[in-house]
Amino acid sequence: KTAVSFLFLILVFPAQICFCNDPITKKDHLQIKNIIDIIHDWKNKHIAKSSKLPFITLSYAQSLDGKIALCKSRDNDGYMNSRSSSNLPISGIESLHLTHALRSVNDGIVVGGKTLFIDNPRLSNRLWGNDQPRPIILDPHLKYIQHLGETRKVKNAIVCCSEEAKLDSTQYDNNLTYLRCKMDKKGRLLDLHDVFQQLKIQYNIRSIMVEGGATVISSLVSQRLVDCVCLTIAPKFIGQQQGLTPITSIPENESDYRWIDLVKSTSAANSSNQWFALGSDCIFLAAWPEGYIDKH
Repeated sequence: KTAVSFLFLILVFPAQICFCNDPITKKDHLQIKNIIDIIHDWKNKHIAKSSKLPFITLSYAQSLDGKIALCKSRDNDGYMNSRSSSNLPISGIESLHLTHALRSVNDGIVVGGKTLFIDNPRLSNRLWGNDQPRPIILDPHLKYIQHLGETRKVKNAIVCCSEEAKLDSTQYDNNLTYLRCKMDKKGRLLDLHDVFQQLKIQYNIRSIMVEGGATVISSLVSQRLVDCVCLTIAPKFIGQQQGLTPITSIPENESDYRWIDLVKSTSAANSSNQWFALGSDCIFLAAWPEGYIDKH
């Protein structure tokens, strides 16, 4: 009787059936596939040009008021600390499936060390096919990897650190590979240009999805290394006092008002900007204007 009832549901409501805990409709599944196909086409064109760096997709979810995480308190740099959480469920389950779909079509997935420490994510694809990205952690001084220790969930990760970072015996792990990279001019953050170039040369990472956190996103934009933006906007308000902003600054030489216009270098007829409805969320997808990409 149970089997007959289940078969009836499949025949009558096929769009609502999904063999996982959180089903999505057939319409949303096709919408995700459409988004992925567009990015896949952009990625293949980039790879065909034999660029020195991988194809970089910046992807994160934010509230209507532009917040990406709930921040109970901030550290000295203005970023969230261990009392905060970027695991706040801002977007819906459909957007979670999109995130996993994006992971499936990229060679690597990048997060900062602080995000790894706070969320302790697996950084794997569990909802869209079987292809898995290589987790890449940006931890200049290896303090977050050390703090997590054996509680760390991510496996087979590449940990990008500074050339001066010290490795002790507790940090050697068969599931971690360490890649020493240059620091930026201020000596505070990793030079992402060098990081991405080494990832492509040494590990054949030809496409990367950057998920956060705020420090990494700001650095990525400041160093002009974005090829594609896939932004999820959820119908929620978090508020200024407890919300974390994804981009804290724009390079001073962009304009007097310091903004980046994603349609500045393209005409309205040829603009790559697109909007998609996905569940209760809205997805903004755009190829970064070529005039703002510094990759050579």
